Amino acid sequence: MTRSTFVNFHPYAYDYVYLRPQDYSGLKSVTAYPQPFWGIEGGTSWFKQFDFTWFFVSGGGVNYNPAASRVPAIGHEDQGNATLTFHASGRLRIDNTYLLEHIRERDTHLTAVTNHIVRSKWNWQFTRELSARVILQYTSVLSNPLISSLSPTKNFNTDFLITYLVHPGTAIYVGYNSNLQNLDRRLLPSPTGLLTTKDGFINDSRQFFVKVSYLFRF
Repeated sequence: MTRSTFVNFHPYAYDYVYLRPQDYSGLKSVTAYPQPFWGIEGGTSWFKQFDFTWFFVSGGGVNYNPAASRVPAIGHEDQGNATLTFHASGRLRIDNTYLLEHIRERDTHLTAVTNHIVRSKWNWQFTRELSARVILQYTSVLSNPLISSLSPTKNFNTDFLITYLVHPGTAIYVGYNSNLQNLDRRLLPSPTGLLTTKDGFINDSRQFFVKVSYLFRF
């Protein structure tokens, strides 16, 4: 449609997943998990400075991380994402993205796990050679311990990168990454990993790097 507006509908599709006993001790043989699903997607550039795209899929899904007393089971899975892009100027682009994954049991409709990801990506092009990029991302995993072996986690990650590109293949990169996670400061083990807290965060990772690449021409 006008201004790059579109909608695509996928009424029916089918997929299979095969899991082996050596990967899951509770399985007695290679087991097939049929996954019928449908999907819909769309997008628009109705406003000059904004682009919006979205995608949603719903259907069969496997809980790959069952509780200790369970085996992987086919259930219902919903996946979706939406991205809003803002062209602030000819040199600044901002991509804001939300991603969702939700798996629940087919019979009881109890939720096994819900994963939320919110990401904001900023790109500045100062000159033809010099650019900067910042990515801010928040991840939340909500799980039911009766069904899933995943730990409820919250994670906030910051990624910063400066690039000086002389020409493709020859460049200088300077970057920094920092990660916050809701780990208990005592770092105690739990059945599903390190013990987590409800609201507290600790910085469990920092990284600074400089990278230089040079393209040799013969």
